[in-house]
Amino acid sequence: MELQAQHSGQFVAHWGGEGHYQINRGSIAYAVVDLDQRTCTCRRWNLTGIPCSHSMAAIYSKRDDPTKYVDKWYFKDTYKKCYSSVLHGIRMEELWFKTNMPLLLPPKDVKQAGRPRKLRIKEIGEIPPNVLTQEHDKANDPFEWFCNVTDVLNTLRFDPDIVERIRAVQQSNQAPISKSIGSKIKKKPN
Repeated sequence: MELQAQHSGQFVAHWGGEGHYQINRGSIAYAVVDLDQRTCTCRRWNLTGIPCSHSMAAIYSKRDDPTKYVDKWYFKDTYKKCYSSVLHGIRMEELWFKTNMPLLLPPKDVKQAGRPRKLRIKEIGEIPPNVLTQEHDKANDPFEWFCNVTDVLNTLRFDPDIVERIRAVQQSNQAPISKSIGSKIKKKPN
């Protein structure tokens, strides 16, 4: 919820009456939020039960507490009610009653089509591992870092200082891009 609250600062909520708010970012209309029905047109609030950044902007413009709008199953009291019943124990398997029914077996494992996923899904703004690769270049040092400049631009687009330095280097075709990114970074040779 804290992340949604941070992102809600970029939106402006305009009251439309009866709990309806139009959420704008600049002159662009982003979403419509209904606080009474607890819905947003982005559907994130509908799916997760936690207010999205658009609905947080509407809640803050109403000067209300956002925790009132979180679905009840996220609260500790609901959790305690779910697990308050007693779980009765069972006897050892050797003492079970024998039946004439066939044995119940688990389903067979079926190998799924396609290549299995090996890597986790990256967060937004996280540098992918394939941006910087170590390659052998006999003309220069035995091992230097090379990278694809467009990958670095796409990855580091949130830092305008680094992006400007990268663009300047890309236009002048100079070797080092940025000291803050890591070791020596060069444009990948063709």
